[in-house]
Amino acid sequence: MLCCRMLNNPSLSELRQLFMFMYIMQSHEYYRPRKLNFIEKVRKPVKKLKLKYKSLIILGLLVVILYFIINYFSKILLHTEIPLAVVSSWSMVPSLQIGDMIIVSGIREGEVKEEVIIVYKSHVRAEPTVHRLIKVYEENGVISKLVTKGDANLVADYPISFSQVKGVVVFNIPYIGILKLFFEKYPFIYVTAIIILLISVILSPEEKKAKRNKSTD
Repeated sequence: MLCCRMLNNPSLSELRQLFMFMYIMQSHEYYRPRKLNFIEKVRKPVKKLKLKYKSLIILGLLVVILYFIINYFSKILLHTEIPLAVVSSWSMVPSLQIGDMIIVSGIREGEVKEEVIIVYKSHVRAEPTVHRLIKVYEENGVISKLVTKGDANLVADYPISFSQVKGVVVFNIPYIGILKLFFEKYPFIYVTAIIILLISVILSPEEKKAKRNKSTD
């Protein structure tokens, strides 16, 4: 009733009361400044989280790119088509764990010895197998067959020929290949990460330009 009366025929005292009410509302602690403070409090963690994930994406991509570069040049230096590999099963525990990156060196027939860990191509699997060589069979001084077995397996593998052997494990780096296994299992995440990185790189100059223009205004 007071508001209607004030709008129809406001008196000086009623206008004073209205301005006083508006002044009190603007200066109240729950008014707009509190809303702005809330927005600022939310914006800062979101910005930090964005920078954190951007850094992780860049780091992950650099690791994968570095792996392929090293793998390419290692083929020449180590004389094998599989110079680097990542353990993807538990068959060689405790000697090798899932995610371990192994460095493989080429081997000649006369250098083959039992109890070493070798990498070979199986006829039943597309991926190379990393198992321990437990028995070497020779005929007339020539290797006829090799028997391998995973350290954690109960039975030996089917015999292989020397031509299937790609090299012997000379060194391993624990767990560094987990990221590669993750991207191989979920390739869409790898593609999404590249797209996000490209978008962020493209938009970054625009954001900086917008902030610069805003500050000059």
